[in-house]
Formats: sequence, C-alpha cells, structure tokens
Amino acid sequence: MRMSGLTLDSLPPIHIPLRFFLTAPCFGMLAAMVLLFSGSELWTSHWNPALIALTHLLTLGFMTMTMLGALFQLLPVLSGERVPGGTPLAFAVHLLMVAAVLCLSAGFVFREYFLLGVAVVLLAMALAGFIVAIGSKLVTNIAGGDSIHAMRLAIAALLVTIGLGCYRALTYLYPLESPLSLTMLHVSWALLGWVLILIMGISFQVIPMFQVTPDYPSRLTRFIPLVIFTGLLLLALLQTPVAVAGLVIVIGVAVLVYAGFSLRLLQHRKRRLMDVSVRFWQLGLSCLILAVLLFWLVFLLPDIAGSVVSPARGVLLAGVLMVLGFACSIIMGMLQKIVPFLAFLHLQRHCSANIRAIRSLPNMHGFISPARSLWLLRIHVVAIAAMLGAVIYGPLTGIAGLALLLDFGWLAFLMINAALLYAGTRSSIAAMEAD
Repeated sequence: MRMSGLTLDSLPPIHIPLRFFLTAPCFGMLAAMVLLFSGSELWTSHWNPALIALTHLLTLGFMTMTMLGALFQLLPVLSGERVPGGTPLAFAVHLLMVAAVLCLSAGFVFREYFLLGVAVVLLAMALAGFIVAIGSKLVTNIAGGDSIHAMRLAIAALLVTIGLGCYRALTYLYPLESPLSLTMLHVSWALLGWVLILIMGISFQVIPMFQVTPDYPSRLTRFIPLVIFTGLLLLALLQTPVAVAGLVIVIGVAVLVYAGFSLRLLQHRKRRLMDVSVRFWQLGLSCLILAVLLFWLVFLLPDIAGSVVSPARGVLLAGVLMVLGFACSIIMGMLQKIVPFLAFLHLQRHCSANIRAIRSLPNMHGFISPARSLWLLRIHVVAIAAMLGAVIYGPLTGIAGLALLLDFGWLAFLMINAALLYAGTRSSIAAMEAD
C-alpha cells in the first residue's frame, strides 16, 4: 500500500464516514423492494413513477450517500484541510439526506406528489450545507493534485444536477414547462458529471494506493474530467442534432480512454495476489465501456439498434450498466478496502497510550474477509445479469428484485459486522487503558 501524499493527521472521526456507509445499503434494499412489488410493469415507460423511485433510491440513496461520506473522509486526507462544520455538519447532512430520499421515493411510489416538494426542501438544505462547507475549501489553493481538481468539477456538477432535479420534481406540483431535454440533461449531469467525475478523481488516488500500480499520467488526470465537464456544458447550450451527436461521441471517447487506461493500470499492479476489490474495479469499468458502446449504438445508429432492441429498452439497458454495473460495483469494491483500512488506522491510533494493546488488533482482513467479499462479488454479478434480463424480459423482474435484495443485504451485513468489530475492539482497548 502506497501512503505517499496522504495527510493522515487530518483524519475526521470514523463515525462521520461510517454513518453514511452504513445507511447507504439500506436504500439499495429499498430499491429491491420496489422491484419486487412493481413487477414487470416497472419497465413499461421511462416515466413510470416506480422506476423513477427505484433510480433515485440507487443514485441518491446508495451512490450519493456513500460518496458524501467518502468526501468527508477524502478531502482532509488528500489536502490536509478538514471539512468545516465537522461532526455537526455531517450529522445534519446525513439526517436530511435520509429524510429527503425517503420522501422522494415515497412520493413517486405512492404518487403522493406533495412529498416531492418536501424532498426538494430537505435535499436543498442538505446539499447546500455540504456544498458550501466543502466548496469553501475546494475554491482555495489546497494540496491534493488532480484528484482535488476532479472533485471541484464533480461538486459543480452536483450543484447543476440538484438544480435540474429540483425543478423537475416541482413540475409534478406546478404547471411548469419540462421538456424532454431537461430530463436528459439532469440524467447526464448526475451520472457523467457528479458520479463519473468523482469516481475518476477518487480512482486517481486509490488505485495506485491500494493496488500499488503506476500513477495515472498527469495529462489524463487533468484533461479527461475537464473534457467530460465541458462536453456537458456544451450539451446544455447546443441543441442541434449534429452538435449533440458530436458531443456524445467526444464525451464517450473520453470515458472510454479513462476506462481503458484504468483497466491497463490494474493489469500492471505490483500486487499479483487475487484481490476482490480489483475484480470489482474490472467489473465496473467493463460495464462502463459496454454502457458507452450500447448508448452510442442506440443514439447514433437507431435503425441498426432497432433490429436487436427497441431504443427505449436500449437506453434502460445502458442505464442499468451505468448505475448498477459501473457505479455500484466501484463503490462496493472501494468499501471493501476503505472501511477495514479506516477501522484499523483509527484503532491503531487509540493504542498510542498503550502500545501492548496493538497486539489485540484484528488485521484488516478480519474486518471484511476476502471470502465474504468474494461472495458479494458473485451475488452482485448475478444481480446485474438479472436486472439486464428483467429489462429485456419483464417476468424476470421478481428474480432481479430478490437478487438485488440479497446483493445490498450482504453488503449491509459486511458493513455492520466491520463496524461491530471496530466498536468491540475499541471497547477492549479502553478497558486496557483503564486497567
């Protein structure tokens, strides 16, 4: 493990990221329940309220919840600057996010659209506080290199995403104009601007660190996120078919370059032992490549794509590959590394007053064993395949729901088990200090 460039003295308390990491899988399980109770009717339209609820349970409830927790942790470690507000801010953001996602999903599932207005207010409060706090550091000249540069772009994309999403939610309450292009921009900024660019920024640090690979070249880390962000800006301004098609190609090429180079780095890692987190990265990046190619086929060559799958189903398949196949795979893989690393590091610090207590610490594999992580990978692959199958053949939706429930349920078990082991070991260390 390469620790160069990290400022571990600025680590926030472990309960700050853990509260987000422990909550996130619960929203994945709620998404599985939506699948189970909606059945094959879920896929009849992109505008099916239950499908919109499922999408936001995964993107806001699981993905964004985890990424907020990671940012509370990563910004201090990369830059040496703690997020202003600390524990009170993290508590408020977490509580408001939980309430907002529950209101949003319930509003769509039960078609009680007044709950969308409540969700908009709660979400705006949660993310405004977070963006102001973290933005106050990101706008300054802090350390962290190109990972911080990517984080700046991702936070800007999050701001745009939330603005578009809140406006779209209010159209269910008020007679506001909501063109299709607005929805597509919201989805694009969410998945490509917020999620993808942030994962890029994190990968620039964690892949070389945990997998002991060569560093990403500076030209790639500096320009690929900027190309994607600029492409999204131009998509909002240029609406002619030729311009949109050109930008879709340029953004897609940038994504493929990043994914291909990341896979190449993982192939050249110095640690040759089988690592489940590497398999998650390889799975996620492969799904990202497939998502780009499938979207290109459906968007740029609809006549050819139509002979295989309808454009509507093709877009849904690309969405499954992007959300569940790419983003959720990467997040699950990173959690297998980050949670044990943080738990061990914090316990090691608690032993500073009693060096003998270090002998009582479990090793990092004790928090999440490789065997259990491997089972998570297997279950997750089945869940992705089942979801893709359900999009193509609706009666498989129930099986997809069960697979997704087991997928996020097993992840929740791993996170809870690691947290309990940390708490128990911390209590033992405290008891030794008291003696």
